Amino acid sequence: MIIAGVDLSLRGTGIFINNLDINKTYFYYFTKNPRDINPQSFFIPEKLEQEKTIDKVIFSLKEILRNHRISKVCIEAPIGSAYYEWMDLYGIFKYILRVQGIECIKLAPAALKKYATGSGGAKKPQMGYALRQEFGLDFDYLGEEANNVVDAAWCCDVMKNYVSVQDEYISIASLPEQKQDLIAILTGLKVKPKKPRKKKANA
Repeated sequence: MIIAGVDLSLRGTGIFINNLDINKTYFYYFTKNPRDINPQSFFIPEKLEQEKTIDKVIFSLKEILRNHRISKVCIEAPIGSAYYEWMDLYGIFKYILRVQGIECIKLAPAALKKYATGSGGAKKPQMGYALRQEFGLDFDYLGEEANNVVDAAWCCDVMKNYVSVQDEYISIASLPEQKQDLIAILTGLKVKPKKPRKKKANA
């Protein structure tokens, strides 16, 4: 099974892919830097019209979905004022996923932050730090684009644990405590409350 996390945005999209069958990961990102020659990058000119930006992002995402044969995707979904700028891109991408039969779950930013760090108000550096601590992944060398790949990597981890719990490869209780609530909500399973520790009687 091949899964992906996507941080979808007109300003900078990040994609993180995990082939669970061979335990191999890949990532891609969109950049407005014409000097970025990384093979994982897709260049989008700074002053490109919004419709053309959407076309380019969608075309590239379709190529990635096809080339990697992705079957499940987790998306970080902006809320509030950011949503109105983003909803055309999101709507088209969701339609493509539905047509191709690719399962999709979406997460609010605060839910993803709490899953990754334990705090729904975590800042971007904290998300990157948590990723380095848990998985040894460091994308700081990407500069401004690092945050998009970091969020995509966390989305991919959500999908991995969601699938693993659904298919009963692991239990929710085996996950770090900060991840349990979100996976429980997504799977519809309950988190077993921890038994309070018994106080030792004084001798």
